[in-house]
This record gives sequence, C-alpha cells and structure tokens, in this order.
Amino acid sequence: MTARSHRSFRAPAILEGLLLLLASAVEAAESPPNAWWRLKPKGELQNWVLSQTHPMFGETSRTWVETSGRFGLVFEAGIVTMEAGLIGVHTFGEDPYGTAASPPYFELDQAYIRIAGLPGVPIDISVGRQNLTVGTQFLFGDGVYDGLVPSTLQAAYHSPRHAFDAVRIRASLSGFDIDAFAYRVDPSWDGAFGDDGILGGAEASRKIESLGGTYAGGAFYRASPSDHDNDMTILDFRGEQPIPERWLSIAGVYVAGEAAAETGTCRNPFYCTEIGEHVTEHAWHAEAGIRADTVPLRPFFEAGYVYFSPDFTPIAYGESDWGRWYLGNQIDWLVFNSNARVVRTDVGFWPLETVQLRLQYFNTRETRPSGASDGGTLSDEWSLIGEWFPNEWLWVNVLVGYSRPGDALAETGLVNPFSFVSDKAVAVGDEPSIDLVTAVSLRY
Repeated sequence: MTARSHRSFRAPAILEGLLLLLASAVEAAESPPNAWWRLKPKGELQNWVLSQTHPMFGETSRTWVETSGRFGLVFEAGIVTMEAGLIGVHTFGEDPYGTAASPPYFELDQAYIRIAGLPGVPIDISVGRQNLTVGTQFLFGDGVYDGLVPSTLQAAYHSPRHAFDAVRIRASLSGFDIDAFAYRVDPSWDGAFGDDGILGGAEASRKIESLGGTYAGGAFYRASPSDHDNDMTILDFRGEQPIPERWLSIAGVYVAGEAAAETGTCRNPFYCTEIGEHVTEHAWHAEAGIRADTVPLRPFFEAGYVYFSPDFTPIAYGESDWGRWYLGNQIDWLVFNSNARVVRTDVGFWPLETVQLRLQYFNTRETRPSGASDGGTLSDEWSLIGEWFPNEWLWVNVLVGYSRPGDALAETGLVNPFSFVSDKAVAVGDEPSIDLVTAVSLRY
C-alpha cells in the first residue's frame, strides 16, 4: 500500500447506464429457440483504480480511475457472423498522462462481417473493424496505442481500444495455419500521427506433432504514402518447444523465442538519426520456464531476455499477459519498446483453482546509451500480482509494485512521451515509486 490515502471511486453512471439500457433493449430481440439465426448482446465493463507515489519516477503523486465500457450485438446465421458495438472510456482523478480533464469519449469498437468455412473451401474471411492478434502479440495485438492522439487520450494505462480496420483471411492448408491480413495503421502507431499508413502480410505456423512444438514465420510490409512515417519490410520468426519429460525427468519445461527484423528507409526523426538513411533494425525475445500443472498449487516460473535495437520501430504490440509486452509498470512508458534490453522473471502459483499469485521482476537498460549516459540500469521494477477468476464473466486484479530508477535514467534525458500531447503530463524524475492497481472486469 502507498502512504497516500485513497478516495472512493465508482464507474461513471453514464457508462453503467448505457450498458444496462442496451442489454435490456436487446433481450427481447434475441433469436427465438431453434431459429436458424441468432442475435445476442455482448458487453464488458472495466474499472481500474490506480495510485502511484512517483509516476515516471517524478516528484508528484497521482491517483486516478480509468473506466471503459463496451456493448455490441452479434448476429450469426450459418457461416456468416456480423458484430457491431460501441466503446466508451473515461479517466477521472489525476493521471500522469495528462488526460483526466477530457469528457467521456465514445466511438465505434467493433464493426465487421465474417464468413467462416465456405463450402469445400477451408477459409475464414473477415472485413471491418476487428481485433487482430498474431502469435505472442510481440508485433501485432493492439491496434491503438492509447493516450497519444486526441481521440484516444483517456484510459491510457489499461488501454481498452484494440481493434484494427482490417481485412483478414485465415486458412488451414497442408498442415499449416495461414493468417494473412492488411490494415490501416492507426495514427497512434504512426510516427507523425498520420492516418494514411497501410500494413499487410501473412504468417504461416505449424505444430510439429512429433516434437509437440509450434513454429511460425511471417513477412509483412508497411507503407506510408505521405512519406511522414517509415516504409519497411518486416520479417518475423517464432517458436515454442516443450522439453520431453524423459529428457529432464521433469514435466512442463519449455523454451520459446521470437525474432523480428525491419528494413527500409527512415522518414521520421522519431525513429532514426538521419532522414533518408537505410535502416536495418531488429528485436527478439527468448525465455525458458516450467508450468507444473500436475503438482499441488501448480507452480510456474519463467526467465527471459528481451532486446530492441536502437532504432527499432514498434509495430502494434499487445498485452497478452502481465509482462508481455508492457515490460514494467513505469519504465515501459518511457522506452516505448525501442532501444532497450530487459531481463525479466515471472514466478507464481495457484493457491486455489480460481486464484493466481505471481511476482515479476524487470531490469531495463538502453541498448545504445543516450544523452549523457554511458550505460547502466534505467530501472529495477517488481510487481506482486493477485488475480481471481471465479467464473467466465468476472475478473478481479490487485497489483502492488515497486519501481526504483537506476543511475543511468537521469543521465539519458528521457522525457514522458505524453508531454508532447498534454502539458499536464508529469515530468520524469529520479524517485522510486510504489504503485497500487486494482481492477474489476465484468463481461457477458
């Protein structure tokens, strides 16, 4: 717990009311029993209460609340699925990103049509605004980086907007799973906050039954017609391999990793030192761990290393779990998954079938020292996380974190990137921070 006392907060009534009203209105419109079609509501309400004694390692404390609510309708008829829905977000209190003064914001969340399994053709096609996750989400998982453009300023910490405006084709051919897509790059992932970027490509993955491992490779191309952001080719390879119990006499051991390379011409100084130069950048992660699911308490442990070259351009990475791929509770908002190398560990267990406890640690350093720094630690961060999953519609989380800046942080001159869009964003400092996060998610 932090020394700062917490005020009582509740989700804005406008969002709760919207969900209840729409759910009631749709209940009568749901499909009758045994109908060839089905109409069903889909919704979620999240409420996050956060307090940090020194956000961005700065001088001032912050306590704030982030609320997001989404509601949609799903229509299913044979091989056709259509979904449409809205999302509303609001931040109130004082956040370190400078967005709390904004009014509640509503926008289109999902709007797509999907055709799955044409007769005789094992292809799944979807068109429109939709979620799109690929593999570990190291590259693709979140279509919007919340907090950096006017339409997505609020709820930056829990980042509820995920959808891509995309065309996606998935198929299973000769033992391979093919995932091909193209999408419009959201301005929050564009170095110039432009809206004309396009990214497309495909990945092929395959599970090797004899080894039990899954391996994948993909090739993608991103283009920016305005020339304000980088055009580049992206190659990615990943795999996860369980180690046979007979080799180590231990069940549940695995190794995994992924490597991505970017080549192209740099057109934005945010990503390079000289406009027009040819860039070849790369990022990778490797980890080993154990999931002891057959023993009491189901303990697990993982240790890994993550590397981003100095001018690596983040694409649209997601958050598939705590510590992937937001690496730390404080420093990740400063290094932005570029020019960083991170040692990470994750250890925990399940004291109950529906309760998970875990402790994570991150040591972050720059790949190429910046400013007056000659290298060294930017931060050491610990997070103790408790999660409760009583059923499919409720999730409760509590995180207590401690983030300690390293000697190199002040020397780098790193700034809070949200200060470019808000003069209320806190300044970066050199103070350790104690963080408390509580979150409740309701869905149906």
